[in-house]
Amino acid sequence: MKISTQALTGHNLNWAVATALGGKIMIESTGQIFVNLGEDYEYFTPESDDAQAGAIMDRFGIGTLYRSRTACRPADWFATADDQDAQTSYEGESFEPTFMVSAGDGYYGPTRRIAAMRCFVGSKLGSVVDVPDELVAP
Repeated sequence: MKISTQALTGHNLNWAVATALGGKIMIESTGQIFVNLGEDYEYFTPESDDAQAGAIMDRFGIGTLYRSRTACRPADWFATADDQDAQTSYEGESFEPTFMVSAGDGYYGPTRRIAAMRCFVGSKLGSVVDVPDELVAP
């Protein structure tokens, strides 16, 4: 089933990240994802595992920004593939990072990991991903 990268979450997000990494994927009947990126299969949950998500963020230069809650939207995270999580512009000016955020430049998520993994998938697989039907809730 085709799903917007911005809407990926849970097992389908973990599967999409494993696919973007080029790993051999095994899907258990529970929907849990195991991936082989070398010698062995390992449980793969970058959506909720800081070590797995952090390694991908570091390797591919994904930066994140936290957006505070306003009257119009809940607090969330934004991720971009240009490693823009510093509070200093390219010209050395200090600024509020969310000033530079626009929806076309990256992906949002309720957590830093989810936003970053959506960004990674979007940069590798595009804005729509064809997810196996068994990973999509009815």
